[in-house]
Amino acid sequence: MNDFTKEELFSLKADILFVRASIGNIDWSECILVKLQSMIDSYCDHVDSEFKGNFYDIDLNLCKKCGEFYR
Repeated sequence: MNDFTKEELFSLKADILFVRASIGNIDWSECILVKLQSMIDSYCDHVDSEFKGNFYDIDLNLCKKCGEFYR
């Protein structure tokens, strides 16, 4: 499920790189950069399928492209 837009992910990555350049490397920054890059690389602009579902009162759609459920 995409909680961020692709643009937001790029922005977060740029902000972390800016902080690193400004004040130096932070212990957690490399780990977060790797995770952000993974989220960017696997990002899917979901395409609706025929399948709709509901899980604990949350309406979900199944993506035709990646097969993941999303809101």
